[in-house]
Amino acid sequence: MSNKLIKLIMISATLAVVSAGVARADCESDLGLVEKALAAPGLKPAAKAALDAAGVAGSAALKKDDDAGCNKAVMDGLAAAGIAPPPAAAAVATSVSIGDLSPMKTVAVDALKMVGSGNNAGAKTRIKDLEALWDKNAKAMKAANIDKWNALDKTLDTTFKTLRTASPKTADSTTILQSLIALMDKTK
Repeated sequence: MSNKLIKLIMISATLAVVSAGVARADCESDLGLVEKALAAPGLKPAAKAALDAAGVAGSAALKKDDDAGCNKAVMDGLAAAGIAPPPAAAAVATSVSIGDLSPMKTVAVDALKMVGSGNNAGAKTRIKDLEALWDKNAKAMKAANIDKWNALDKTLDTTFKTLRTASPKTADSTTILQSLIALMDKTK
């Protein structure tokens, strides 16, 4: 197997783990709502049964990294128990935004265009702007949502390393930048 193929497989596997980590964090937050609801005083047996079922279904979805399925199971369980979820939980799967990533995404898209046109040196230079933006906003983003920050931070580290190699490979740079942009879109 060529080094290039091995490297692409490793990058893809890393990004799959990072993406799963973001979904896992959201699902764990949803399951936390079930735990809080179960701790409420005066819970009727039917409500407890609905919440127990939601916990089981949500845990099964968590094992499959199915954030949407987890959220649906939890929201359905809360509704069946007669408990209104917090507005943010119903609207965005209890996920707290990390902040506005659009300036960083713009830089990543610029770097991807440069790589696509064969300007790896330009992409290597442009990616410094992304690192500066990330560092400037890191404290606020980390405070807003540590799980999302960690997932993006790991992907950014891989991106910086890939683009800064002595002889960056166009395919590797393209793959990691596309994955970074997709994660930014998902992370909101």
